[in-house]
Amino acid sequence: MLIAEITIQDTYPIAMVCSINVKAEEAEEKIQTALAGIKDGTYTSVYQAAKELGVSRATLDRRLKGGKSRTKAKESAQ
Repeated sequence: MLIAEITIQDTYPIAMVCSINVKAEEAEEKIQTALAGIKDGTYTSVYQAAKELGVSRATLDRRLKGGKSRTKAKESAQ
């Protein structure tokens, strides 16, 4: 019978590291592209930008009105 010795270091990370969510980064890039396109006239409406880039129309509406991304909104809570 083999008994493994487990230490605190084996089970808990020493430092918390913020993981990067690739999907969230890609979505944010699409949203920024859509916002820039709406402002420069590439897209004639929020609906068109949302449809062509595959992002939420509600999110684009909120961001155009000055809303923050989830990351920026939660910065103050940390």
